[in-house]
Amino acid sequence: MSKTGANFGGTVGWDEQTVIGKRAPRPGELKSESAIAAAQRAGIQIDTAKKYAAGNNKQHESAKNTAILDRETEELHHDRINPDVAR
Repeated sequence: MSKTGANFGGTVGWDEQTVIGKRAPRPGELKSESAIAAAQRAGIQIDTAKKYAAGNNKQHESAKNTAILDRETEELHHDRINPDVAR
């Protein structure tokens, strides 16, 4: 420990500001056509990537077991019991 007090690792002087809770700006995604065109005019490098298997997660396709279940004719039900069992 130094003679002037504890050193907390900061080098902040009187003329510097410390902003707490504000994050640095991150590069965003260009989603609109006008934003992409403006970036191209400004000379910014644009990276494009095609999504792998995009649109293959379809939930409206019929399952393979539906034909088997449609052909099923067995009557499935449980036998009823006397309500006195619950008392």
